[in-house]
This record gives sequence, C-alpha cells and structure tokens, in this order.
Amino acid sequence: MCARRCISVLALKRRSDINHRQHGCRAPCPAGHACLRHRHEHRLAHRSAAPLEDGHREPVRYRLEQQAQRGEITPPELWEYARRELNLDAAGFAEFRAQFFAGDVMDHGLIERIRGLKERYRTGIITNAWIDLRPTLEHTWKIGDAFDAIVVSAEEGIMKPDVRIYQKALDALDVEAAQAVFLDDNLANVEGARRHGLSAIHFSDPALALSELDRLLA
Repeated sequence: MCARRCISVLALKRRSDINHRQHGCRAPCPAGHACLRHRHEHRLAHRSAAPLEDGHREPVRYRLEQQAQRGEITPPELWEYARRELNLDAAGFAEFRAQFFAGDVMDHGLIERIRGLKERYRTGIITNAWIDLRPTLEHTWKIGDAFDAIVVSAEEGIMKPDVRIYQKALDALDVEAAQAVFLDDNLANVEGARRHGLSAIHFSDPALALSELDRLLA
C-alpha cells in the first residue's frame, strides 16, 4: 500500500460482534517500512550528523523527519532542508520531489480485503507520517473509506511504538486492547502494541501474516 510512509493497518470487532468473540483484528500493511531509497535520499542520509550519547552520530535528516512525523515541523520545512542539504537548483529539486514517492505502490487487492472486513469489523489505520498524509489517503489514494479511524502521528504528536498512539486508535474505535489485533512490518511497533495488550502480528512475510490473521478471525 505504501512505500516510504510508515503505515500500519488494523481492523477491530464491531460492537455487535464483541460479545461473541474474544479477538478483533487489524488488517495488514504490505510495505509499511519499505522506504524508498532514491539517490538523492541516499546522499542526504549521509550528510550532516549530530552526536548521540553512545558516541554514534544521527543524521540530521533522520532527526528532522522524526520531527515531521510528530508534527513539530511542516513538510515544507523538511523539503527546504533537503533542498539546501543536497544543493539542488530549482529543476533538480523538482525532479527530487517528483521521484521521492515514485516507488509507492498501492495493493488494491488488499484494500478490497480491508473493505470486506468492514462488514463485520471496525477497521483503522495507525501511521507514522507527515501532517499531509490524511488528505493523501482520502483524496489521492482514495482509500479513506476503507477505515473507520485514521490515526496520524503528526496530528497526535506521538509515534509508534509509543503505547499512547495505540490507545488513540482504540479510543477512536471504541474497543479494548484485548479485542484488537495489530499488524506492522516494523518489529518495534509490533512489540509496542503487545506491551499495550494488543494481539500483534509481525508483517515480515505477507502469506504467513495473513494466515495468522485468518487464524485469529476463525
């Protein structure tokens, strides 16, 4: 569904079904953390770095992107940093922006499966993403209708695996953690969900993850 923007998808039992089954479910994200690595981004990742307590150095790009995903800086501010850091002229920067998300691929079959789940389950999405993702989901990708709740880190000021963002989704869907199943291809996010009491599936192998999802729904 996504390449660079980190998205986790969930589906949860509808209230009418909660009394009859123990688990809800979250539906999977096919490529939540498969980040695009264009040549400009690769160059940017190895530029300016800040020292960390353990002696390693953190790329400023990474720190700024984390700030954008928490809503502390805007996407235009992040883009401007990239333009300056890469020393791009107007044409080069236009090409950079055009190619940055060019590898994003929508899994339409999976989206239809999620839409099918809505007949019996509440579905939602938790995403570590910039403030502009919601309109992208709803108007560009046109998949907002697949979800009962959309939780964007930049809107909430917190990111996965902070347990508070999982609770935001649970509250939005009016379910308890024990009634939910979470899928994510980032193991840290999966572990964060488990710490908060959700059943969680590591989406490292799509076939195995969907099989586990089917098992929980059986």
